[in-house]
Amino acid sequence: MQSVIRTVDILRAIGNAGEALTLSELAERTGLPRSTVHRIVQTLQSVHFVAKGARVGGLRLGPEFDRLAASSRHALIPTMRPFLENLAQETSEGASLTVLEGLNVRFLDQAIVGQGLRAITLVGSTFPAHCTANGKILLAALPRAVVRRMLPKQLETRTSRTITDPECLMDELDRITTEGVAYDREEHHVGISAIAAFVVDDANNYAAISVAMPTAHFENREEFLTKIVRRTANHASLALGWKGSNGT
Repeated sequence: MQSVIRTVDILRAIGNAGEALTLSELAERTGLPRSTVHRIVQTLQSVHFVAKGARVGGLRLGPEFDRLAASSRHALIPTMRPFLENLAQETSEGASLTVLEGLNVRFLDQAIVGQGLRAITLVGSTFPAHCTANGKILLAALPRAVVRRMLPKQLETRTSRTITDPECLMDELDRITTEGVAYDREEHHVGISAIAAFVVDDANNYAAISVAMPTAHFENREEFLTKIVRRTANHASLALGWKGSNGT
C-alpha cells in the first residue's frame, strides 16, 4: 500500500507541475528520498506511464497515462450527455462539456437546441483556459501553487477584456472558488459570453459544463443562467458518484 501511495504521489507531482521535473525536484515536492523516487520512476518509465521531458533530466507523464486519461474522459460523455441536452433546452443556448489540458480546455461534447443564432464550438477543439469560463472554473479547482507554476509571466491577449496579468487571474480564481461559477464576458471572443461550473466525480476528477451565447443573449440573464448552470452541475456531479460537499 505504501508503494502504491508513493507512486500516486509522484504521478500527481508530475501532472500538477505544468512542466517536466527532475528526480531532485520530484523528491522535494513529494518528500520522498531521491533513491525511492528514482526506483519508482524507473518502473513507471518501463510501462510508459512516465517519459523523458524536453528539459535535460526532466520527466513528464508518458503516453500510457495519456491513453488512459483520454479513455476516462470519453467515458464521461454518455453520462453527461443528458445533462448537456437539458441545459441547452432550458437556456436555449449551446451547452458544452470540457476538460483541462495544461493551460487549455478541450471540448469533449456539445448539445445544441434550435436553429437560431448560437455560439458553436467544434468538439475536439481547444481554447486557452485563462480567458474562457470553462477554463477558469477548472483552473480554480487546482491548488493555487500549481496554477502559479503553470502560468507564463504574460498571458495571451484575445480581446480587450482578456485578463493578461497572472496576479489578476489569481484574484479572479479566488472569486470563482467563492462563487462556484465562472464567467467569460467577451474575454475570448468579441460578442460571445459564457458561464461555467465544474462537475466532480467520486474520485475528485473535474470537468466543466458551460453555456456560451451571443452577448446580447447573456445580458440581463446572468442570474437566470447562473441558477440553471449551478443546478445542472450539482446534479451531474451526483450522477458521477460525488457525495456532496458534506459527504451526504
